[in-house]
Amino acid sequence: MSPAKLQQQKRSSQASPSSRSSQANRRPKARRSGADAGTTPTTTTADGNKRSTGENAAKPRRRFLSRWFILVIVALVVIVGMAGPWFYNSARYWYRARREELVRTQTLAAIEDYNRRLRTENASLETTAGIADYARKALDLVEEGDHGIVVTRDGKPLQAEQDTREAAIADIPETARPFGSWTPFLDSLFLEN
Repeated sequence: MSPAKLQQQKRSSQASPSSRSSQANRRPKARRSGADAGTTPTTTTADGNKRSTGENAAKPRRRFLSRWFILVIVALVVIVGMAGPWFYNSARYWYRARREELVRTQTLAAIEDYNRRLRTENASLETTAGIADYARKALDLVEEGDHGIVVTRDGKPLQAEQDTREAAIADIPETARPFGSWTPFLDSLFLEN
């Protein structure tokens, strides 16, 4: 401890009890050093630290925090602005690959369903009734005693639509929209560049 502080402690210990209580209730006086003259008033506390006093004591800290807050926001905007194109390209590649995967998965499911139907039809062709049914549908043959009727449109006979693999794939509504209602928006964002 410095000699000045020791003398001050001696004086306070020798003072009467009434003078001690008045000293404890008294606010410390603001001391201004040469470097601090003209800035906000400060007080030196018992542990030797300086503390701002007065009504404007918190304003410099608020200004400091608000400046840092603005700098952080600006830095984040710059970082996002610089990293955005890199993330966009990654997201675009991911979207294209994921869309292609969903479309191919749905197409594969449609082909497997079509193949399953062909297997059951193939199994039915191993019976006499199945062969007769196939001859009526595909070859336009009739059994004895049946009367054949030909429906025409514009002078040409109408053909029944053939059940082909391409028709089965075209019937999948999800192929056009693999991401549901978000597909048009995501397509315009990632595919039309």
